Amino acid sequence: MPEWLDRVLSTLIGDHRHYPIERRLFNTISLLNAVANIGGAFAALISQTSRFLFFLHLGTGVLFAAFYYLSRFRDAYRGLYWPFLVVILAFLFINSLFNAGSAGGAHYYFIPALVIGIVLSTHARRTVVAFVVFGVTTAALFIIEQNHPGWITGHASPLERMLDVSSNFLFVQFLTGILVVVLTKNLNQERAKSDSLLLNILPASVAEELKANDVVSPRHYESASVLFTDFVGFTQIAEGMTPEKLIAELDACFSRFDAIAR
Repeated sequence: MPEWLDRVLSTLIGDHRHYPIERRLFNTISLLNAVANIGGAFAALISQTSRFLFFLHLGTGVLFAAFYYLSRFRDAYRGLYWPFLVVILAFLFINSLFNAGSAGGAHYYFIPALVIGIVLSTHARRTVVAFVVFGVTTAALFIIEQNHPGWITGHASPLERMLDVSSNFLFVQFLTGILVVVLTKNLNQERAKSDSLLLNILPASVAEELKANDVVSPRHYESASVLFTDFVGFTQIAEGMTPEKLIAELDACFSRFDAIAR
């Protein structure tokens, strides 16, 4: 990834060195939803399909932007999971009713929305509840369509239905692909962090064996050299140094010890 793009992403969703993966994922997904819904509001305005749909997209887009702000700049992402998911479900449910139900394309978004719910979930119980809530909401949509067809706003023509279904289907594919890319990127960053930590304290061959087998087989060496050192007067020296200076001095010393050992 280009360095400038990495800096932009770090600014938008948080530096992976300082932000946990759960928070970065929430920042990314809430920002994507905000952009998508606010963009959908302007699309509805330009196409003049429905004033209600315009306000529905705009209102939920503003809510998603608020979720992003609270998570990115106020560290409140832990308490935003269910409010965020409820807004998504309410938006998809209402949007589907006003977009021809199962005959339209709005209900396709329940699939990436469930993916979002699972990706953002940090507990097994929460994941199970998310499955149940999505299942009940989707079932309710089809039950309403079957028993109260008058509640569903249909398409004005077959051409309008074709355009609605095809555009939504393509966008759902695009959105799902983005979610996979975001998840993969964040998981790769976490793997790189753990690999860097292992390689900082273990030789590469030992680290690879530990990752592969969870244990390291004992190794026999015919001969070995051991370096013993002692910092004479360390306590007195440390008392006169700042923590930052002390750590820097120790790092320089141990780096030199490593060089001598090699």
